[in-house]
Amino acid sequence: ALETALDLAPNVINLSLAGPEDPLLARLLDVAIARGIVVVTAKPQTSESAVAFPSSHPRVIAAHSSLDPVHSASPYVLPAPAREVLTTTPGDRYAFLSGNSLAAAHTAGVVALLMEREPDLDAERIAAILTASMTRRARSTSINACRALARIDASASCAAVAADVP
Repeated sequence: ALETALDLAPNVINLSLAGPEDPLLARLLDVAIARGIVVVTAKPQTSESAVAFPSSHPRVIAAHSSLDPVHSASPYVLPAPAREVLTTTPGDRYAFLSGNSLAAAHTAGVVALLMEREPDLDAERIAAILTASMTRRARSTSINACRALARIDASASCAAVAADVP
């Protein structure tokens, strides 16, 4: 599937999965990144390295629940909404689901929005924009689509919402 996606040359690829390191997938990720495609992955909730791939791959943006503190030196590990997220389910239905796969999908959507406005953004710049525009609350920190968009588009305006809490 990733090889087919590479042929389609998207701006962003979401990999809401985790597992053991895979040499073929690692090579395909290298190709995607070399082509300027931003790859967003789900960071597993466990610290066990045996299931930390592909979020452990260099230069992929790894998303995790905004309620689960993750201490990482990598600027590519970002918190996003992952609890009780409204999503589609089989049978033309909707449900509220939770998990880091949803955080990855949310993050990939924000990345796509930013790249729609500024197509030349790379993963490093996107990670910096998302980090600088986060919403911080007493029990969570999360990427903020409106604030991120306002950083690259002067005409974007975010309505006043609950202020960050130190």
